[in-house]
Amino acid sequence: MKFCNKQQTINSKIKIYTIKIMKKNLITIALLMVAMVLTSRDLKAQTLVRQVKVNVELKDVIGVGPDGPTGSPIVDFVYETVSDYNGNKSVTVPSQLNVTSTKAYNVLIKASGDFIGQTTAAKTIPLTILKVSAKTSGGSTFGPEVVPTVANQIIYTGAPATLSQSFDLLYKIDKNAVLLTADKQKYSTDLIYSISAQ
Repeated sequence: MKFCNKQQTINSKIKIYTIKIMKKNLITIALLMVAMVLTSRDLKAQTLVRQVKVNVELKDVIGVGPDGPTGSPIVDFVYETVSDYNGNKSVTVPSQLNVTSTKAYNVLIKASGDFIGQTTAAKTIPLTILKVSAKTSGGSTFGPEVVPTVANQIIYTGAPATLSQSFDLLYKIDKNAVLLTADKQKYSTDLIYSISAQ
């Protein structure tokens, strides 16, 4: 009987030990499975593809270029001698206008109105005394002369698309009796250049 009890005690210890080992193995297996699932998720996350669309939208641009004109924004005609009044006068301004355009374009000109006296504003000189013509900088000849008005007129036509095209402008006043009899003071008008698509 003692032997039987001893045997039962040993068997029961073996069972307890086996159960402990099995619990440890189950915990280890469970941890391994969790690790595998997490690793598998990490692998899937690493293999996902992210697609990114990059757009370039081009729209027409037409106007004065980013570099801006380098020519003077002021044109002065000074009449102070007999020969000034008796002859034709002209002023050429190189690179007075700079254009950027994604399509063919025209250069337009208009004026604010007649020349207005700076001392006595009531005194004016007609705008019709002035003629303006344009050419591309480096070009050989100026285009047709335009007498500015308060409405837009084409001063240069048929220019192709460009990143930066400079224009030289030629201003002319022919001998005119109006200048001889006008009040002696400075007169001014504003000329506005703009660009339009062809």
